[in-house]
Amino acid sequence: MDEEVNVSAGPSGKSDFASGRVLNMSNDDCYLEDVLLWNDHIVIINQLALSTFLHENKKN
Repeated sequence: MDEEVNVSAGPSGKSDFASGRVLNMSNDDCYLEDVLLWNDHIVIINQLALSTFLHENKKN
């Protein structure tokens, strides 16, 4: 799978931003999606829609 990922470190020294392309294989379709990961927010961008998902990281 070909994949491009760009990562930059944030003020905390941790990687809090990453973007790239992933291969999405659903049903019989196969296509590339642009993916943006920022802190705990995952944004998937494709030709049809822009969807935002919130990943909750529970810390005790």
